[in-house]
Amino acid sequence: MPRQRVRSALLTIALASAPAAAPAACRLELLATLPVTMQGRTPLLAARIDGTETQLLLDSGAFYGTLTRAATNQLKLPLELPPVGFHYRGAGGPADAWITRVRDFEIGGERLAYWPFIVGGLTPAAGIAGALGQDVLGQSDVEYDLPHGLVRLFRPHGCDNTVLAYWAGTRHVSTLAIDGRTAQSSFTTANLQVDGAGVHALFDTGTTRSYLTLQGAQRSGLGGLGSAAQSVGALTGTGERSMKFALMPVASVKIGDEEIRHTQLGLADVADPSAFDMFIGIDFFLSHRLYVANSQDRLYFTYEGGPVFDIEPMNPALSSSLSKAPLPTDAAGLERLGAALAARGDYADALSDLTRACQLAPGQSQYFYERGLVYRSAAQALRALTDFDQAVALDATNVPARLARAQLRLVNRQRAGALADLGVIDHLLAPDDVGRLQLAELYLRVDRLHEAIAQYDLWIPTHGDDGRQADALSGRCRARALADEQLDKALADCNRALRLRPGAWAILNSRGLLQLRARRLDQSIADFSAVLQQRPNNAVAFYGRGLAEIRKGLTGPGRQDMHAALTREPAVAERFELHGLAP
Repeated sequence: MPRQRVRSALLTIALASAPAAAPAACRLELLATLPVTMQGRTPLLAARIDGTETQLLLDSGAFYGTLTRAATNQLKLPLELPPVGFHYRGAGGPADAWITRVRDFEIGGERLAYWPFIVGGLTPAAGIAGALGQDVLGQSDVEYDLPHGLVRLFRPHGCDNTVLAYWAGTRHVSTLAIDGRTAQSSFTTANLQVDGAGVHALFDTGTTRSYLTLQGAQRSGLGGLGSAAQSVGALTGTGERSMKFALMPVASVKIGDEEIRHTQLGLADVADPSAFDMFIGIDFFLSHRLYVANSQDRLYFTYEGGPVFDIEPMNPALSSSLSKAPLPTDAAGLERLGAALAARGDYADALSDLTRACQLAPGQSQYFYERGLVYRSAAQALRALTDFDQAVALDATNVPARLARAQLRLVNRQRAGALADLGVIDHLLAPDDVGRLQLAELYLRVDRLHEAIAQYDLWIPTHGDDGRQADALSGRCRARALADEQLDKALADCNRALRLRPGAWAILNSRGLLQLRARRLDQSIADFSAVLQQRPNNAVAFYGRGLAEIRKGLTGPGRQDMHAALTREPAVAERFELHGLAP
């Protein structure tokens, strides 16, 4: 594809004090610098697509760059059928895909003409158009400096035997052999050890937490979803199927000569078990600085401080400051650094950097929004709300800030203000915008059932390959049941959700409520009983089963269940009675 390079620079490596000195002839050509801003645990890049500013997920685990179907609709990009035999799979299974070509794609100061993207897959959040993959990242050497909010692309010259961690000085540099690139794969993959067992791992910035695949763990003799693994729900990704997800304690993870001891890794039952045993996610990238030397088939990395894998919830005793590096003095650099620190759980330093960014750029809505998110994570709700107010005052179209403010207003019982924000968001979003799912969930939370159903109706048909389909179908099922409308359609939604996520307790809870509303009492009792097998303290399931039992004439068991529900959650009866469900 034709490309237009707008800038390039030369950086000469000087590593006289490093573990391996660089020969004078070795130099790195800096092709591009890509600023990265963390949004929670999601690394985002600013990009322009045919002149429109947008954001892309930094996804080293994607072979091609991707755009969502909603983004291509909004940007009016043409779609092409993929080549014959092309198959697109994500962690959640196969997904439909098309191809589009962006006439003018700009990223990190580089302009790429008629650049191809796959269309399809997961949309991480509102305002994110897609992902940048290995078709850009894998064509050169790439440095991931996410603790400081930067990615750099390099072309090395005369550096075959050089340790390329040019920033390290006298610090220890870990080295790891990586698999060579092929026409079929330009991923960063390598062999690691977990509890002494060999695993084949993919380094994936698009994964929010490092995890073993269930099949990989079993192949390596590490066990499965048994007693040692604590289930934490489901993992979603590209492909409509969600995956069972658990946390598993491990004694040792060895990556090159670095060993992480006594930590936890995720364990996921992925839909495509054949590719990798393990995914090294953003948690590792946030605690390290990495240079992927595709030119040498080597990975160089330094530990930059803080916990590596077991960071949620974060143990304050594990926190440490970032390695010494020149701190940014501009607002944008401080914002990126603050967002990275917040993603690592270092809220105090994050707030310091973001406050300085707000002072330097008091008219920048995004900086106040991001500081508000950190205040919210640090349990300083009043300060968070003040920042969200300022973000919206500076930019009334800042949808993420309005969503965050609406959520916080609901927590503070400011219902009218929250509904006002939701109404504005509804008018701002395109019909197929991914943010409509969050809007639907918030409307359902405040019992604005018809508004919730309308949002689900817009989101569900336009995001068929999104792993959150099951959640959306369950939500629409629940909204229809509470509204006592279209109960047959509600049942179809719940049944389809359960096919995507078999046995999920939250979906069974929705279907139990629907069956109660439809007076299919035996089915309602069965669904609520299945919920209580998984969640033995769920007040809604106890109360719903109690109501069904009383209506069936089983007064004694019914009153026992209702008493159990009220003991656990005294307000549960009021919630049922609000929708006409009373003994």
